Amino acid sequence: MEFSHCEEKYLAVGQKAAFFCQTDNFVDIVAGGGGYGFEGIKRLAELMAEGAVNKKDRRKVIQHKGWGCESCL
Repeated sequence: MEFSHCEEKYLAVGQKAAFFCQTDNFVDIVAGGGGYGFEGIKRLAELMAEGAVNKKDRRKVIQHKGWGCESCL
């Protein structure tokens, strides 16, 4: 499935969302990232702000972590 025809820019939260939206602006978070309560919301907001500005190599990150392994990137 290809979404490259869309003109909107996406900020994806999680690797699956980044894959389906075909965006390199994403929050690299798996299974909630261990966040809880206000601190978890604050951390997610920080990650979202960072992800909106800085692109990641989606193909490399998803390919590596898609196996359920720890990232060594």
